[in-house]
Amino acid sequence: MAVTGDGFGGIAGGFGGRAAAGVGGTDGFGKWVAAGVGGAGGGSVRLRRRALGVVVALITVLSFLIGWSGAFAGDAQSPVPVRVHTVMSGETLWQIAAGVAEPGEDVRDVLVTIGDLNDLDGSHIEPGMLILLPRAV
Repeated sequence: MAVTGDGFGGIAGGFGGRAAAGVGGTDGFGKWVAAGVGGAGGGSVRLRRRALGVVVALITVLSFLIGWSGAFAGDAQSPVPVRVHTVMSGETLWQIAAGVAEPGEDVRDVLVTIGDLNDLDGSHIEPGMLILLPRAV
């Protein structure tokens, strides 16, 4: 391989003169262009495979970290002692929650707990429905 003074340190001659016209200098960029990286040369396939491997590895690591942190997200709730209540005609969820709430406890918090225990959407209950209520220990 002969040094041709083409600005690529003689690399262009070793690749059959495929270097891009007008690209030169000593910043090293010309070597990448001459080697075909980012173009149609064989180096671009290798670079794409390497980039794909890096992307797959990053996705795998991020998925693991997200899943692992999800196990610790939020407060771990301790088991709530419950009792079963049959909804009577004319009863509202507010009335039931107010009857279960401890002195000084916010009835809205009890409503949320009852909703969570029974997977309720809103406050709709019907007579004869069996619902779980938090019970004081």
